[in-house]
Amino acid sequence: MSLHRKLGNKMLVALTNLLYGTKYTDVCCGYNAFWKKCLNNIELSDGRFDYEPVLHVKIKKAGLRVAEVLCSDMGRIGGVSKLPMLSQGFKVAIAILKEFLVR
Repeated sequence: MSLHRKLGNKMLVALTNLLYGTKYTDVCCGYNAFWKKCLNNIELSDGRFDYEPVLHVKIKKAGLRVAEVLCSDMGRIGGVSKLPMLSQGFKVAIAILKEFLVR
């Protein structure tokens, strides 16, 4: 992961932890596992790229327990990301803030 992506991820983690009192280490990983019964307590979003961070927030708001498990990412096999990093980071931050305001 490039330095600016790492920095952006750390900022989103810090925002989430500050607003929700969590101790997450990564909210953008995209590698999430939970019991099917947990879906009764959270409403899933429409699959946008802010999905993972908002999922973490909704899990916390629903009072569900979270256990982070370390996973290794070997990087891309080829090519480069086509996501606009700065604008995408802002969209994710806004989604996290919106969830906070609908408490």
